[in-house]
Amino acid sequence: MGNFKETEQIDCHYYNTPSPCKFRSFELKSETRFTETRNEFTRIIFLLTGEITIDCDACYNHTLKQQEIALLPIGCRIAINAEQESSLIVCSFLKMPQVCNRVQLSNLTRLKKSIIYHYNTLPFRGEMPDYLSLLKLYLNSKVDCPRIHEGKLEELGILFRTYYSNEELATFLYPVINENEEFNQFVLTNYRTVSTVEELAEKANISLSSFNRKFRRYFSESAFRWMQKKRAEGILHDIKTTNKSFQEISLDWRFSSQSHLTKFCKLQYGLPPREIRKKSQMKT
Repeated sequence: MGNFKETEQIDCHYYNTPSPCKFRSFELKSETRFTETRNEFTRIIFLLTGEITIDCDACYNHTLKQQEIALLPIGCRIAINAEQESSLIVCSFLKMPQVCNRVQLSNLTRLKKSIIYHYNTLPFRGEMPDYLSLLKLYLNSKVDCPRIHEGKLEELGILFRTYYSNEELATFLYPVINENEEFNQFVLTNYRTVSTVEELAEKANISLSSFNRKFRRYFSESAFRWMQKKRAEGILHDIKTTNKSFQEISLDWRFSSQSHLTKFCKLQYGLPPREIRKKSQMKT
């Protein structure tokens, strides 16, 4: 069915207003590959049909199957490969959908502190298939008003709250749950652009001591340790999922030489970069 009032939509004030969220529908052919060096938004992927693999800072070669949902946090590196013809909807946003009121957000934040995080996905549940079916119909019919996108994001929050437990949501949304969403978004957006905690604090325009206190309060660990873990994840991602030379990787991650990258990998992973890449290629 076509959209008979598409011209009227384009002339509408709200239609031309930038939206804080966006849904898009994709039909991927087998072996289609998508990469992004730094995710500019938090993205939720709904796989309607098919099968894809996801590589990001939090996971390597994770298989997403039909009727599963995956989260890709803002700031992370992404590589997606379609293992077969696949249909998916992607929701991109800066502000986390309102899956809960203030009390429930506090519950999710408290649960987060007790979770040993491992990347995971959610299955379609309840009315999620019908929600996505209607959403895809809107997108294919070019019903693209920002109000539709914002409304569907709010509806998604209601579905999450209705059909998934707090424990499931806390684990799934772990990378983006934070009582101070603005600070959380600042950290996730900017940590890749600096080399040290001092530089990140300077970018936030607050003293190092205040930044460290604030970071520990909202991330439950020191900024130094968190950034070291993220650095290690990013380096491993580059070694396993890109064709960059080890010299390029050492420069990208500000090592003084390739030999320092090798020492880092041996310390972190027990193997030099060449062996890590070789083992990764053998698995695939």
